Amino acid sequence: MNLDAYVGMPGQTQWFNFSMAHPVGIYLFYIVINGVITGLLCCMGTSLSMALPSYPLVYAICFMVWYPQISNGSSILLAMQPFLNYPVTTFLTGYVILLIPVILAMIAGYIRRVKCDTL
Repeated sequence: MNLDAYVGMPGQTQWFNFSMAHPVGIYLFYIVINGVITGLLCCMGTSLSMALPSYPLVYAICFMVWYPQISNGSSILLAMQPFLNYPVTTFLTGYVILLIPVILAMIAGYIRRVKCDTL
């Protein structure tokens, strides 16, 4: 498939043009990005399970954190899909929106299990 025909089309972002010119590198980049996002979500779930007493409560909170992540305008899903015509600021906004609850959950798990020494 010749993706070079799409490079330089009017109205496309530089990121789209770069991804069309170098598809294999972009695939590898997005594999790493998806791994990082999945790892962060796993850390959040593990931290919440250490901080909260009930697993059904942890499942509900993880769902309540994840659903807005995938349903808003600056969705984290945009950062997980290659070859999209969105500016990089959209991806970065999705990452920041993801990092806030993840960091808060990690801090809560740390305070509950490590700092309070309730292992």
